[in-house]
Amino acid sequence: MSGRRAAVAAFLIGLLVIVGGVIGGYDREAGGQRSSTGALSDYRDALYQPVRALARGVNPYDHEAYLATMAVDQELPPYFPLNYGPFAPLVVLPLPVAGATFVALSIGAVLATGAVVAAAAGERGPRAATVALAFGGVVLLSRPGFQALQYGQSGPWVALCLA
Repeated sequence: MSGRRAAVAAFLIGLLVIVGGVIGGYDREAGGQRSSTGALSDYRDALYQPVRALARGVNPYDHEAYLATMAVDQELPPYFPLNYGPFAPLVVLPLPVAGATFVALSIGAVLATGAVVAAAAGERGPRAATVALAFGGVVLLSRPGFQALQYGQSGPWVALCLA
């Protein structure tokens, strides 16, 4: 198998694993209780709901008021306010759609980080795309990469900013 085919295969397998993990772990409403460990739980409780709280005039850093008024069940501190800006438009969408969009954008961030890595290694053209896909496949198949995307954490975005 050529390097390009192996990179594409690794990326596609990783993508299927992530999509399966998010869909399989998404707990819509389990007996009226949301799961604090289900798919996108960190996205919901530390990014989506705090932005919605701000839009409603609730301070997400006022812990008691925030927990009393917003549908969260993890006592996670909200992310640093700079994280809210890029993802604020997603709060107009229903949570499942916003979560799927966040995961898709996060996968894009992983690929963009792979492209930066390829460029830093001096790769150009099709070879750079192969490196980016291979990087994306490795990240998606790694335990930290999988968990960051499954739970909706900001790790892929931090990596892109640092790259």
